[in-house]
Amino acid sequence: RHRDAFAGVRMPRPPSFNERNMYDKPQVVADRPRLSPELEAGVEENWRQENEALMAVDEGVSQIVEALRRNGQLDNTLIVFLSDNGFMHGEHRALAEKVLPYEESIRVPIVLRGPGVPRGRIDHRLVANVDVTSTILDETDVPAARVQDGRSLLELLADPGAEWGRDILIENGRGANGVPAYRGIRNYRFLYVEHRTTGETELYALEKDPFELESLDGHAPYARVQHDLHMRLRSLVHCIGVDCLARPHLSLSVRSDGRPVAGCFSKDLRVQVRGSKRSRLLLADVIVGRRRVERLLNIPTARGQRGGPVTLSGVVKRAQIRQRGRFRLRVLAETQDGRKLTLDRTLRRCP
Repeated sequence: RHRDAFAGVRMPRPPSFNERNMYDKPQVVADRPRLSPELEAGVEENWRQENEALMAVDEGVSQIVEALRRNGQLDNTLIVFLSDNGFMHGEHRALAEKVLPYEESIRVPIVLRGPGVPRGRIDHRLVANVDVTSTILDETDVPAARVQDGRSLLELLADPGAEWGRDILIENGRGANGVPAYRGIRNYRFLYVEHRTTGETELYALEKDPFELESLDGHAPYARVQHDLHMRLRSLVHCIGVDCLARPHLSLSVRSDGRPVAGCFSKDLRVQVRGSKRSRLLLADVIVGRRRVERLLNIPTARGQRGGPVTLSGVVKRAQIRQRGRFRLRVLAETQDGRKLTLDRTLRRCP
């Protein structure tokens, strides 16, 4: 009934569409020929028909929501709407695929509606499908019968600025759809993939290269990051439960007048974030309330360049803190290998 509803609508064509140069890609991708004009037209027509088919899905969802409203259960129901995968339409010369480890395939939105879910919020923090089970168990107050590798998203929804500091595991563990087995990590700054059959690896700096056009595998400036991601991938592949939620090895120190803050403070605060060899710091924002009051930067030193631990330090002026009584000082730290973690401390300003 929705046939031709998208007739004439042009499909988005990002820079990765029918990618010109694929020599940096693994063999399973690099050997693919460029798409002919006829194949490009076929991909676009397939995209139109998929969107037309999804219009019926929209109608079905609307009917479910309306039935819940009629029965008086809508406000008492958690609705979770997502897909298990994205889909590729000509990106990196993939005609119609969902198994390759690139953004179009692995990154999907998740829509939540119900108790504990703020209305109208758009949230860009990274979560994973393994979190859905934990979220449903949390919402329904049912104990888990199996060990959970994910976390309840209700925790993030209740704290808009929190970051858990974990990576997202991406894997095609046994090989599917003609794509050999691979495993990888996706975080805020990088996608790192190891292809198990051929031994090939890929590394993309997503902030500079969001369309994954140039793999940085083997590039000397990224050797340390690639090593760190490789070691964490080994841990993630075999992790169970809380081990899958491993945070960066960071610690927070808050001092005033040369002493750790125990009760209240009356002078400026010196804030320090310490990393380790496994958690090399890039920067850290000091946040009071909703305001960033200081940014701590990693200025490389000879010791830091040799791989030693890094400490970021800065001063927060007492006059910058407007809160009375107790308040939360939060540090949002970012590591060089792409993770984010929030560290909190409850403080009180002296009268």
